[in-house]
Amino acid sequence: MRNFTLAGVIAATALMAFAAQAAPTARPIDRYAQNGAVKIHYATAGDASKPLVIMIHGFPDYWYTWRNLMAELAPQYRVAAIDTRGYNLSDKPDGVAA
Repeated sequence: MRNFTLAGVIAATALMAFAAQAAPTARPIDRYAQNGAVKIHYATAGDASKPLVIMIHGFPDYWYTWRNLMAELAPQYRVAAIDTRGYNLSDKPDGVAA
């Protein structure tokens, strides 16, 4: 079973809220969601009036892993691919213990 952090849940909620307002795009557009002091990067593509698909990468990838699939899904869906905390352009925790 996978544990989700509060920051991840809030970032996903922000993605869904944003996706409902954004204009349609064919190429991914970089975006950021802020949760307190933590900034989470994500990329979006597609039409805001379409159903939302959220893509979350595994270790050790980042949102770019999904770029080709995003292009394929964008005509039928609003697609968002997230950089989870600590990866690529999302904020990294400070210290080894974090």
